[in-house]
Amino acid sequence: MTRRRLLLLAAFLCMVLAGCRVDGVVDITVDKDGGGTVAVGVSLDEEAQALVPDLAEDLRVEDLTAAGWEVIPPTVEADGLLWIRASKPFVDADHFVEVMQELTGGAVFQDFRLERSRSFARTLYEVSGTVDWRGGIEAFGDPALTESLLGVPLGFDEAELEALGGGPVDQRTELTVNVRLPDDAEGNAEQLSGSTGTWTVRPDDRTVTRIELSGTVEDTAPRVWAAVAVITGGLAVVLLLVTVVGAGVRRVRRPARRPVRTRRSDEIVEAPPTPPPARERRLELVVLGGTGVVFDAGDGDQGLLLPFVRAVGSTAPKEQVASCHRSASLGRISAAEFWREVGAEGDPDELDRAYLSRIRLMPGLTEFLDRVGGRGLQVACLTNAVLTWSVLLRERFGLDRRISPWIVSAEVGARKPSRAMFEALRRTTGVPFEHCLLIDSMVGTLEAGRKLGMSTVWFAPPGAEVPEGFPHAVVRGFDELLGGRDPAAAARVAPTSVTPAP
Repeated sequence: MTRRRLLLLAAFLCMVLAGCRVDGVVDITVDKDGGGTVAVGVSLDEEAQALVPDLAEDLRVEDLTAAGWEVIPPTVEADGLLWIRASKPFVDADHFVEVMQELTGGAVFQDFRLERSRSFARTLYEVSGTVDWRGGIEAFGDPALTESLLGVPLGFDEAELEALGGGPVDQRTELTVNVRLPDDAEGNAEQLSGSTGTWTVRPDDRTVTRIELSGTVEDTAPRVWAAVAVITGGLAVVLLLVTVVGAGVRRVRRPARRPVRTRRSDEIVEAPPTPPPARERRLELVVLGGTGVVFDAGDGDQGLLLPFVRAVGSTAPKEQVASCHRSASLGRISAAEFWREVGAEGDPDELDRAYLSRIRLMPGLTEFLDRVGGRGLQVACLTNAVLTWSVLLRERFGLDRRISPWIVSAEVGARKPSRAMFEALRRTTGVPFEHCLLIDSMVGTLEAGRKLGMSTVWFAPPGAEVPEGFPHAVVRGFDELLGGRDPAAAARVAPTSVTPAP
């Protein structure tokens, strides 16, 4: 009977207090750590209070408290209503499901779920479920429970309650559901205010109410890292200029060096870092690029994206499509705003799904991850990507279980080959650059990684030519990368090789 304890707060009162006004409230609060609280309250109007003057003495809550619920005795509050309240904390998503099941044993609150997914600098929270009150007030009925709560079995059906109260019971009660997330939220709530969504359910509506609310909490640390990267780059330039000027003062007759030039753009650009001092190297982390290594998104600058944009009615110039995609991959606009900016026709969520359905995993990736995982090596991904698309693709292919962390440009606010992306990787994993093997399809990213001390492998696109004197190892697929060897040995194809960790 424990699974249906919270019938206390709506069932027996509605069955006993025929002719009175009784309303219920369910508050679901989700904390940043994925835990939270489910709180339930029932209010009685003055007429209802007059019918049960000894409710505080008659109410039995021993079983509720034994099941972990904290029950506040009946209290008349500032609104003049008599309130009975109970609450129970949950520690994670699975526990949340169990607590919600205890409300009505699954009769009214159905399929409630809490999802919490984390990626670099961002945590997504989602609460969903269904409130099905089409069975009317009888959906709460449980004579055995009311007997345990009041000492007598109350088995009135809806017709008997209507006869006692002189009117439909369903019109004298309503249920309010509030869901609060850690930060601003969005969803299908009737009322949405900041982090809280509110739904009102009435049994006389005879409808199913769908609860959907999601919100994202962003960590400010990546933006700080990006700022630090800019400052560090600026200091490096200043120090370099001081060195040049100092050398000119000391050696007047020596020809002046060429001035150092830096370019400005809307992205973070840093001066080349000083290579780390030589020390023992070992393979601890394999870092994969996103598009072109993990995902096959087509050939060319915009791969599958531009053809898809054209297929859904966009006539925007390809330069505009590229610019908007770049802004989305920097986190400056959302995926929905991207579709709107390029003039794509259709619902943004459906456009997301349709476009992403065209993207496939690179051949051999699964086998590569199996072998690397069997060796005990960690695999991360460093990718320029729109956050929504990255999350959906990872969920679709189940990649979060096999690749972690994901350093996504839209979360960092910078794109590869920016130093900020590499700094986010280092800080998230704690692995020094010289112990990393970087496999990427972008030569510029490999150059940046190599300067930091990484071992590098170019995952060459089909038909790409390798220039003479190319400084990176080259493979044209995962099969070639492994070549039937132990995956740790694959690192030794890189010019700056590392020794596999024991």
